[in-house]
Amino acid sequence: MKNSDTKQEKSEKYIPSMSQLRSILSKLPDPYLTLDQTVPIAIDDDEAKKIEFERIIVKKRDGSKSPKWSYKGRIFIDSKYYAKTSK
Repeated sequence: MKNSDTKQEKSEKYIPSMSQLRSILSKLPDPYLTLDQTVPIAIDDDEAKKIEFERIIVKKRDGSKSPKWSYKGRIFIDSKYYAKTSK
């Protein structure tokens, strides 16, 4: 196994703390304005601590659909945390 393979495995296994997760949420683009299916973000600008968010579509009770960011398919990120875009 190569050293780069080991680094890749470690980054895939990295689990952020809630405070780290909160600190990077403002780097997420608005899912309404992007078609990117995934967005990787490094925690504390450390590439070994990169985590990936997935763009998903959530169906609401009224039948409408809303794009959201999800972390590991278990945590939905509320839109108030997304990066603010200037209009």
